[in-house]
Amino acid sequence: MRLLSHLLLCVGLFEAFTISTQPSACYNLTGGWKNSKGSILKIVQTGNHIRGSFSTAVETVEGAAGNEPVHIRGFAQCGLISFSVTYKDSVASFSGQCYGKPLEETLYTTWLLHSRMPDYENYWMGTRIGQDEFKLVQTYPYTANESTKTSW
Repeated sequence: MRLLSHLLLCVGLFEAFTISTQPSACYNLTGGWKNSKGSILKIVQTGNHIRGSFSTAVETVEGAAGNEPVHIRGFAQCGLISFSVTYKDSVASFSGQCYGKPLEETLYTTWLLHSRMPDYENYWMGTRIGQDEFKLVQTYPYTANESTKTSW
């Protein structure tokens, strides 16, 4: 009886440890993600490759990011993500990691934005860095065409 109770305790501890430490909810990042400022990220993950769209809600000058979502391409593996966005006069790269339980995932990202500058002397002023958190808001599997729409 004592052996059985020890065995059950060990199995219970193993289950608790593996459930709380394995980021299985973040192994496929396909879905719709939204940050606190209202920017929308739609991802389709196939293997380690991601594609989709990004619609920013933040601009230094109105219209700088355009009126349509921009296409993204990048990579994701084991909850880690990196992707790039190209605008008319700037480019941005995001990298980060997903954490959370199923349907409560959050992408924690650091981004680097570089804007076109008129001359080399002002080049240093063209770079901004920041961080963002994207919450999963839609989980259905996107197709290539659906990932570029921002209806929500």
